[in-house]
Amino acid sequence: MKKFFRWFFVVLAAVAATLLGVHEIGGTPISRGYDTGFKWVAADPSRSRLLLTAEPDGGDMVCWIRLKLPATISDLNAEISTGVSLSVSPREKDGADQWFEITKKSSVAQDKFDWGSGATLFLYSQANQTPLEIKDWYIFPNNKDFDSRHRAKWRALWFWISLAALLIACMGVIAERLSKEPSKPEFSAQFCVKLLIESIDGKDSKESESMRWLLKKVLIEKTPVNAALSALPLKNLKKWERRGLWFRTADQFRKKLEELIIDLDQYLSYVKKP
Repeated sequence: MKKFFRWFFVVLAAVAATLLGVHEIGGTPISRGYDTGFKWVAADPSRSRLLLTAEPDGGDMVCWIRLKLPATISDLNAEISTGVSLSVSPREKDGADQWFEITKKSSVAQDKFDWGSGATLFLYSQANQTPLEIKDWYIFPNNKDFDSRHRAKWRALWFWISLAALLIACMGVIAERLSKEPSKPEFSAQFCVKLLIESIDGKDSKESESMRWLLKKVLIEKTPVNAALSALPLKNLKKWERRGLWFRTADQFRKKLEELIIDLDQYLSYVKKP
């Protein structure tokens, strides 16, 4: 029976690691679209102003944006933190909501604007009738496939599926190793995650410490993200700044984990060769 379970975990680890390397099925990509890293957060309690950020792999981006907001919203304005004003045009309604297009101020329809790396896009309504809430969104970059809320959700789901597969693979390999070498020190998938957390770096030592603290709270102690952000020992940070710190932290951790997944799959391919 012991031998059966040992081989069961080894086979399970191989299947899980193989799944991590699958990026398309039948020539169709699993995660479509260009990952723009689009995020938005309310900048004040009244939610009359939103902060929009994007962190694409290429850094700077030239694009136009399509947003679904409550239909009662009017007199919308948008500008980039670099001081560039943008055009916000209402389009067709969708039930109680309405689509808006954020473009460059010009006579050209859906003219793309420059969204520099690290720049924030401010969206606000001077009329302030209804709290701003983005129900759906699309981003159309220059020379890239579009990104959307649906595609971003699917990428996030696939990431967590990949994470679960990685943990299963680690547990399988660890179980097989421990069955042969019981005298070895205890090792776990959580230990791997802790090492990965320690590799997270911010713009300075203080931010690095805060980012690692957040990941330990959320991933190791299973604290909900909002609770962890509220408990973050940085009293000078506003709510939207804490949320922005979490977005940067989670994005860096995800990229490092995805790189690890790819490397593990490559090592698996080595041992598969005859």
